[in-house]
Amino acid sequence: MDARTEAGKTGSSAWSSALIALVVLVAPIGCSPPVATLDLIAQAQRSLTMARGALAATHAEQIKGIESQSAELDAAFDADVRLVASGQITDANPGAPGPVKLTAEWVISARKGYAAAKKALTDKLVASQQTHATDLDNVQAGAEALDMARTLIVMQQNLSANIKGWLLSLQRRQQ
Repeated sequence: MDARTEAGKTGSSAWSSALIALVVLVAPIGCSPPVATLDLIAQAQRSLTMARGALAATHAEQIKGIESQSAELDAAFDADVRLVASGQITDANPGAPGPVKLTAEWVISARKGYAAAKKALTDKLVASQQTHATDLDNVQAGAEALDMARTLIVMQQNLSANIKGWLLSLQRRQQ
């Protein structure tokens, strides 16, 4: 071997050793996320579980409230019919003073009003169920994203450990 080839090997060897040392020093800083990141992901996952429970409780309360309003509406219709039948409701029309008569027209008109109120409650129920489903989908998407992030971080840590081990073995061979 001539002197230039030997010098090239020595320079190349020194450069390789410096590069390996730099990568070994920087790899843990730049490639490995801190353990706290995994702890934060775990905390976020616990928070999503609590959010899921809170959403279920809120939705159950909304459903119970709508069911209660529906029952109250039914009771109000029945009470109005009884009051009209007993002559206890007076006509608000100034030209026709006296109690409201329980006629087919009155029943049909009242039924239409109560039916509109029932439809509004049904629409409210449907909107609540759609919102709840969307909220649960969003929580699920967040949970899946956190699972994916955790998996990627673990994979990155494993890869970083493998690279670090490989670089250290190269460095030991160079010495």
